[in-house]
Amino acid sequence: FAQTFRKYVVKSGVKSCFCLDMPVYLPGQLKPITIMIQRKGSNFYSCQAGALKVLYEVEKNGAYPGMELKKQLSESDLSAVDRGFATELVYGVIKNRTRLDYIISKYSKQKLKKISDWIINILRMGVYQIVLLDKIPLSAAVNESVKLAKRYGHQASSGFVNGVLRNISRGLSEITYPDEEKQPIEALSVRYSMPQWIVEQ
Repeated sequence: FAQTFRKYVVKSGVKSCFCLDMPVYLPGQLKPITIMIQRKGSNFYSCQAGALKVLYEVEKNGAYPGMELKKQLSESDLSAVDRGFATELVYGVIKNRTRLDYIISKYSKQKLKKISDWIINILRMGVYQIVLLDKIPLSAAVNESVKLAKRYGHQASSGFVNGVLRNISRGLSEITYPDEEKQPIEALSVRYSMPQWIVEQ
């Protein structure tokens, strides 16, 4: 069964830097089993960990994204495809930061300013994959983000990340943005991921 399913994954065009995590019912079993299938040569966790380190250095120490990304990739053994995905994460999060932060703020009980630099960037990467990338399984985006939170946060961090991202993934169709008529500045800021002071010019 796994071999058949793996052939389907390959033929369906799923790219290498992530895995599928899905419940499957097998004959004679009342409960589903979870099958994790990862394309050969991929390293989803390392992709995200590398991207996270770049985003952290940019956020915390003012590093230049391009230079820091080049440094992280030079120290990794990621494949060309995986390097491409890590690059997509870094620049995608930076480009869409205002929008990502807006979404997180709607689902987080903690104010963004009180969330550590590691955890807020883990959340941004998770939301970016869930909301703006269409080939990343939602469960994979959530689960790998939780793994990162366990490594780069404290014990409660993983539960926090898990709760926020799962709520977002369950309510994708319910995400609302500022009303353009009632809140034109904020609406444009979120839509185009620009600081409000730039929109006001």
